[in-house]
Amino acid sequence: MIIGNDNVFGVRSKCFSKAVGNYNIIGFFAVIGKDSEISGNCFIGPYGTYYDKKPMPKGLVIFNKNQRRIAEELTSISNRLQCETQKRQLMSFHRYLSPKVSAVARQ
Repeated sequence: MIIGNDNVFGVRSKCFSKAVGNYNIIGFFAVIGKDSEISGNCFIGPYGTYYDKKPMPKGLVIFNKNQRRIAEELTSISNRLQCETQKRQLMSFHRYLSPKVSAVARQ
């Protein structure tokens, strides 16, 4: 499996794909099929699925329970900002969860 840079995978999302590009956001409980290939700057919303055998077009957005798809050219800047925000939240969550470990890590 090859995973690119700055991808965000939501809680309990499943990715069986062999290749994932850069700057993708995969929502919680989303599923990506085994024969699928994710390009870059894509967004799969919560409970979204992608099982197509052809590569996902760049900038594809999948949302809604009906799996509605829109081919939008998302800017990688918005994906990067979301990734950075989630990294900061995750780091603060770990500090809250185990303050002794974070104190040791800072030294």
